[in-house]
Amino acid sequence: MSAYIAELRRELVDAAERERRRSAPRRALARSRRPLALGLASAAVVLAAVLGIAVLGRNAPEPVPAAPRIVATIRVGGQPLDGTIGAGSVWIADGTGRVLRVDPRSRRVVARIPAGSQVTAIAASGDAVWAVTSIRLNVHGHQVVGIDPTSDRVVTHVLPTAAFGRLLEVAGGTVWVQSDMQAGGPLQRVDKRKDRIVGDFGRSWRSAIAGQGDVLWTLDVNGVLERRDAATGRLLARRPGFAAGQAPTAIAPAGRGAWVATGEDGAVTRVTDDLKVRDRVELGARGPMAVTDGSLWVTTVDAKGINVELVRLDPGTGQVLGRLRLGARLPRALVAVGDEVWAVIGDGTVLVIR
Repeated sequence: MSAYIAELRRELVDAAERERRRSAPRRALARSRRPLALGLASAAVVLAAVLGIAVLGRNAPEPVPAAPRIVATIRVGGQPLDGTIGAGSVWIADGTGRVLRVDPRSRRVVARIPAGSQVTAIAASGDAVWAVTSIRLNVHGHQVVGIDPTSDRVVTHVLPTAAFGRLLEVAGGTVWVQSDMQAGGPLQRVDKRKDRIVGDFGRSWRSAIAGQGDVLWTLDVNGVLERRDAATGRLLARRPGFAAGQAPTAIAPAGRGAWVATGEDGAVTRVTDDLKVRDRVELGARGPMAVTDGSLWVTTVDAKGINVELVRLDPGTGQVLGRLRLGARLPRALVAVGDEVWAVIGDGTVLVIR
């Protein structure tokens, strides 16, 4: 019996040994495949992640600008009525009879230039600043003066006329003047050689004027928009049909066209250079506009005429990107300074907004 058991044990041991030898190659192959499978799985995960990031990057929405905010308040004093930028500075028309020069970097007034009894409008080119001033306070006689930015002095006095309240713009190297803001009058230009206001480029009661490069835009109280050659005054295009009336209007050139704000209906309309309408936004617009780097800024007022807002739009589409409440502080002018807009307020302050 014991011999039988011993023989059986020996056969079982031999069978186990044969099976171990046959299984060794299979186990080795399995061990070699496991790292390969793990590597392939890891590569698949990485590839999926990369593809996912690529898809997300392609479909990710454009970054939304931060909510508009006031980043500085500049106290300039006086009675600011208008503003512009040129010769590396911001220039403000002061109703008390001065032109204020503000350094955009330090945000400080660096010069106060006597220019007449009352400064009502201002415009600038690369080498000169122009302003409309009263000859004497409470007298309708006005003149256009030229200021040399290298000396901060008035160096040119253009012969005055009796017209009251002017619009002023520099475009195409030419200074343009609307002779009257309270009645129909001619659009004229300054003859720099003779220091005179000359020409008659269509009589109308114009409420807004703006220049960009070699183009001059005007809008009158009858709702007629005109586009002219800024060097010669030649009429290039004319489009009626904008809201008529004496409510505040504004023009902001942008790209190959312009945005037009009409206070009678509160609309802001984008037109091409051939005066085709592309976009229209109902905002309650009643005041100045400006185009900064990537933004169109529009002044709006509520139906009661109390609450003022500055609305930021995409200048290409008219989409509203943000709003800033200003309370009762109505801007007299908006000046584009890089990616900032400077709101000139009649209480003697300038709000720097970004």
